[in-house]
Amino acid sequence: MIVNEKFFEEEVESELQLLGWEKLTDKNFYRNDYAQVINFKVLNESIQRINNIAEDKAELVIREINKNIDSWENLNIKGMEIINNGIRIYDEIEERNLTIKLISENVDENIFSYYRQFEITDGYNKKRIPDIVLFINGLPVAVLELKQPLANENIEDAFKQNESLKYFKPELWYFNVINFVSNRTSSKYGSTTSGLKHFYGWNNWNLEKGEKTKNKLISLLVNY
Repeated sequence: MIVNEKFFEEEVESELQLLGWEKLTDKNFYRNDYAQVINFKVLNESIQRINNIAEDKAELVIREINKNIDSWENLNIKGMEIINNGIRIYDEIEERNLTIKLISENVDENIFSYYRQFEITDGYNKKRIPDIVLFINGLPVAVLELKQPLANENIEDAFKQNESLKYFKPELWYFNVINFVSNRTSSKYGSTTSGLKHFYGWNNWNLEKGEKTKNKLISLLVNY
């Protein structure tokens, strides 16, 4: 059977759903426009839940996140610092500083979701559509670029496509920690800043079963 790119995406999507990742669409990904890449409603709710704080304090955290406008490299450095150390806000009622976490080390306290064909814009007229983006608590943490098996495009083309996205939409890489490129017969993964020659290969494109994938992603994020 010839597997085209759409069918390949469907296979990966089915695998993610089996692992307990929630499917996102325009109906449950809350954003003002296609220039926005963070699901702020989910992030706000997650911050409240993980830190046991009120909505207004979670809003203060989100304002701090939105203050940062920079290159993808600097955003990613800042994002990893935030994930590891949290964001400090001042509690006027208790008159003390609070350190707020965006992602919990307890896997069960986090929300794992994915968006297939995630349409984004550069804030003007240009549009790009990454194949699959993975989110934790509304934050985009991984991009999957999938190519049709036996097509003229190969792993290197998929990697270059992801690389160009870094300059097209730096905010997509704010909290990014890992990326995947695959044509089903050959698959590789690597960190945000890795060149293709430093990507690791694996023989089977399937994602790991059970909670291993979630645990590994959380471990990567909090220990980056």
